[in-house]
Amino acid sequence: MNGRKFARQKGDRFEREVVQKGGDMGLKAYSNFLIRSPNNNDAADVVVAGHKMQVKKEASGFRRIFHWLEGVDGLVLGANRKESGSGYQV
Repeated sequence: MNGRKFARQKGDRFEREVVQKGGDMGLKAYSNFLIRSPNNNDAADVVVAGHKMQVKKEASGFRRIFHWLEGVDGLVLGANRKESGSGYQV
């Protein structure tokens, strides 16, 4: 199995896990997998309680991001060399 196929399968499994956990919490949750296509601009991997979400899993476990989240209520991400006001994510 090549690396790209393995990574895609790993991502698909994690999306299903997120949808399952949302459902277990009583939230309407579904994968956007069948909706995603080259002709669809919806970048959301899953939708949980009406919120479109990207779902990512990484070998390092995003250690740096979890460190930044310690003791705060949220995290705002911005991209270097982007126009002011663009590239923000909360």
